[in-house]
Amino acid sequence: MSNAGFKQPYAGLTWVEILVTLAIVSVLLSAGVSHWRGLQTQYAERRLLNDVARVLAYARNQAFLHAETLVLLPRVPADGWSSGMVLEFKHPAQDDRAQRLHTWRWHYPNVHLSWHGFLGEDTLVVDHSPAQLAMNGYFLVENSGSKQVRWVVSRFGRIRAEQS
Repeated sequence: MSNAGFKQPYAGLTWVEILVTLAIVSVLLSAGVSHWRGLQTQYAERRLLNDVARVLAYARNQAFLHAETLVLLPRVPADGWSSGMVLEFKHPAQDDRAQRLHTWRWHYPNVHLSWHGFLGEDTLVVDHSPAQLAMNGYFLVENSGSKQVRWVVSRFGRIRAEQS
Protein backbone atom coordinates (compact mmCIF):
# COMPACT_ATOMS: atom_id res chain seq x y z
CA MET A 1 0.00 0.00 0.00
CA SER A 2 1.29 3.35 -0.89
CA ASN A 3 0.62 6.72 0.78
CA ALA A 4 1.15 8.75 -2.36
CA GLY A 5 -2.15 10.70 -2.27
CA PHE A 6 -2.53 10.80 1.53
CA LYS A 7 -1.53 13.97 3.47
CA GLN A 8 0.12 13.79 6.87
CA PRO A 9 -2.04 15.05 9.80
CA TYR A 10 -1.29 18.50 11.23
CA ALA A 11 1.45 18.04 13.85
CA GLY A 12 2.41 21.22 15.80
CA LEU A 13 2.28 24.98 15.74
CA THR A 14 3.60 27.31 13.07
CA TRP A 15 6.03 30.12 13.89
CA VAL A 16 3.31 32.70 13.36
CA GLU A 17 1.03 31.04 15.91
CA ILE A 18 3.85 30.86 18.46
CA LEU A 19 4.77 34.55 17.96
CA VAL A 20 1.14 35.69 18.28
CA THR A 21 0.75 33.64 21.47
CA LEU A 22 3.95 35.11 22.95
CA ALA A 23 2.80 38.64 22.08
CA ILE A 24 -0.55 38.14 23.80
CA VAL A 25 1.10 36.63 26.91
CA SER A 26 3.62 39.50 27.13
CA VAL A 27 0.87 42.15 26.93
CA LEU A 28 -1.09 40.40 29.68
CA LEU A 29 2.00 40.08 31.88
CA SER A 30 2.96 43.74 31.49
CA ALA A 31 -0.55 44.82 32.48
CA GLY A 32 -0.47 42.47 35.46
CA VAL A 33 2.93 43.71 36.67
CA SER A 34 1.85 47.37 36.65
CA HIS A 35 -1.33 46.47 38.53
CA TRP A 36 0.69 44.43 41.04
CA ARG A 37 3.02 47.39 41.73
CA GLY A 38 0.02 49.61 42.39
CA LEU A 39 -1.37 47.09 44.85
CA GLN A 40 1.99 46.87 46.62
CA THR A 41 2.13 50.65 47.00
CA GLN A 42 -1.43 50.76 48.37
CA TYR A 43 -0.58 48.02 50.86
CA ALA A 44 2.58 49.88 51.94
CA GLU A 45 0.55 53.08 52.48
CA ARG A 46 -1.98 51.20 54.63
CA ARG A 47 0.79 49.62 56.72
CA LEU A 48 2.44 53.02 57.15
CA LEU A 49 -0.89 54.57 58.19
CA ASN A 50 -1.30 51.86 60.83
CA ASP A 51 2.27 52.42 62.04
CA VAL A 52 1.77 56.18 62.34
CA ALA A 53 -1.58 55.73 64.14
CA ARG A 54 0.07 53.37 66.65
CA VAL A 55 2.95 55.83 67.20
CA LEU A 56 0.53 58.70 67.85
CA ALA A 57 -1.54 56.62 70.28
CA TYR A 58 1.60 55.48 72.12
CA ALA A 59 2.95 59.05 72.28
CA ARG A 60 -0.35 60.36 73.64
CA ASN A 61 -0.48 57.62 76.27
CA GLN A 62 3.12 58.25 77.33
CA ALA A 63 2.46 62.00 77.64
CA PHE A 64 -0.46 61.29 79.97
CA LEU A 65 1.51 58.66 81.89
CA HIS A 66 4.56 60.88 82.45
CA ALA A 67 2.50 64.09 82.76
CA GLU A 68 5.04 65.73 80.47
CA THR A 69 5.06 67.36 77.07
CA LEU A 70 6.66 65.03 74.54
CA VAL A 71 7.80 65.55 70.96
CA LEU A 72 7.88 63.26 67.97
CA LEU A 73 10.80 63.89 65.63
CA PRO A 74 11.94 62.27 62.39
CA ARG A 75 14.35 59.40 63.11
CA VAL A 76 16.76 60.62 60.41
CA PRO A 77 16.21 64.35 59.80
CA ALA A 78 17.67 64.15 56.27
CA ASP A 79 15.08 61.50 55.27
CA GLY A 80 12.18 63.32 56.86
CA TRP A 81 9.54 61.16 58.47
CA SER A 82 9.83 58.35 55.91
CA SER A 83 12.35 56.25 57.84
CA GLY A 84 10.75 56.40 61.28
CA MET A 85 10.12 58.54 64.35
CA VAL A 86 11.66 59.25 67.72
CA LEU A 87 9.68 60.07 70.87
CA GLU A 88 11.49 62.38 73.30
CA PHE A 89 10.79 64.62 76.27
CA LYS A 90 10.35 68.23 75.20
CA HIS A 91 12.72 69.46 77.89
CA PRO A 92 15.69 67.07 77.74
CA ALA A 93 17.47 65.88 80.83
CA GLN A 94 21.24 66.18 81.20
CA ASP A 95 21.81 62.73 79.72
CA ASP A 96 20.77 62.50 76.03
CA ARG A 97 19.89 58.83 76.37
CA ALA A 98 17.47 59.59 79.21
CA GLN A 99 15.41 61.99 77.07
CA ARG A 100 14.55 59.45 74.36
CA LEU A 101 11.56 57.25 75.16
CA HIS A 102 11.22 55.19 72.00
CA THR A 103 12.40 54.92 68.40
CA TRP A 104 10.37 53.49 65.52
CA ARG A 105 12.00 52.37 62.29
CA TRP A 106 10.28 51.48 59.06
CA HIS A 107 11.18 51.16 55.43
CA TYR A 108 8.65 51.78 52.68
CA PRO A 109 10.76 52.38 49.55
CA ASN A 110 8.06 53.84 47.30
CA VAL A 111 6.35 56.05 49.90
CA HIS A 112 7.54 59.45 51.16
CA LEU A 113 6.08 60.87 54.38
CA SER A 114 6.31 64.49 55.53
CA TRP A 115 4.70 66.34 58.45
CA HIS A 116 3.05 69.74 58.10
CA GLY A 117 2.00 70.95 61.51
CA PHE A 118 1.19 74.24 63.14
CA LEU A 119 4.38 74.14 65.20
CA GLY A 120 6.73 73.20 62.36
CA GLU A 121 7.65 70.47 59.92
CA ASP A 122 10.29 68.82 62.05
CA THR A 123 8.37 68.47 65.33
CA LEU A 124 5.06 67.01 66.39
CA VAL A 125 4.21 68.07 69.96
CA VAL A 126 2.21 65.76 72.23
CA ASP A 127 1.02 67.53 75.37
CA HIS A 128 -0.21 65.79 78.50
CA SER A 129 -3.00 68.30 79.12
CA PRO A 130 -6.15 67.64 77.04
CA ALA A 131 -6.70 71.40 76.73
CA GLN A 132 -3.22 71.82 75.20
CA LEU A 133 -3.07 68.91 72.79
CA ALA A 134 -1.10 70.31 69.89
CA MET A 135 -1.06 67.48 67.37
CA ASN A 136 -2.97 69.49 64.77
CA GLY A 137 -1.54 69.16 61.30
CA TYR A 138 -1.27 66.58 58.58
CA PHE A 139 1.10 64.03 57.13
CA LEU A 140 1.54 64.27 53.39
CA VAL A 141 2.04 60.85 51.82
CA GLU A 142 3.52 60.72 48.33
CA ASN A 143 4.08 57.50 46.45
CA SER A 144 6.16 56.71 43.38
CA GLY A 145 3.10 57.12 41.16
CA SER A 146 2.95 60.84 42.10
CA LYS A 147 -0.27 60.28 44.06
CA GLN A 148 -0.64 62.40 47.20
CA VAL A 149 -2.78 61.66 50.23
CA ARG A 150 -3.19 63.80 53.34
CA TRP A 151 -3.52 62.15 56.72
CA VAL A 152 -5.09 64.86 58.84
CA VAL A 153 -4.26 64.49 62.53
CA SER A 154 -6.75 65.90 65.01
CA ARG A 155 -5.69 67.48 68.28
CA PHE A 156 -6.52 64.16 69.97
CA GLY A 157 -4.21 62.21 67.65
CA ARG A 158 -6.85 60.64 65.43
CA ILE A 159 -6.04 60.30 61.75
CA ARG A 160 -8.41 60.94 58.84
CA ALA A 161 -7.24 60.26 55.28
CA GLU A 162 -8.26 62.57 52.45
CA GLN A 163 -7.16 62.78 48.83
CA SER A 164 -5.17 65.84 47.75
